[in-house]
Amino acid sequence: MGYLLIVILIMAILSLILNFIGKKISYSYILYTPPISLSVGICLYLVKLFNIDYPVEGFSIIFDLLVLTALITVWIFAIIETIIIDVIEQGPEIKDDFSYLGKKLVTLCKLAVERMKSKHTKLEPFELMEEETVENVEKREKVTQK
Repeated sequence: MGYLLIVILIMAILSLILNFIGKKISYSYILYTPPISLSVGICLYLVKLFNIDYPVEGFSIIFDLLVLTALITVWIFAIIETIIIDVIEQGPEIKDDFSYLGKKLVTLCKLAVERMKSKHTKLEPFELMEEETVENVEKREKVTQK
């Protein structure tokens, strides 16, 4: 029971720090406070579960598992809530970003196709290979003659 109070205290201190930073720097810190503090609480509670030897008989393991299940459930809802709020608040910006990226991708694909069509014919790669080999042979002859 004492470890649970320590975990709650650490989560509360982290929430206060993130709230203070959120007021001074960015609202995102306040928005993501519940998932972050609950993540820290879950990690600390998992450390407890894996490091403490439980008695064969007793309800301490059941109590710890119930607390961990409650933390994970609240954490999942906090993440979903945060994502929904973030998408609602920044929805138009996200939509504009995706449309801009889509337009850029389409133009880049069109440019790539046009370059491929204008540069290459069917015989050109073979001609280039033959020319390169002739040039390489001439360079080798010059080097061996010296």
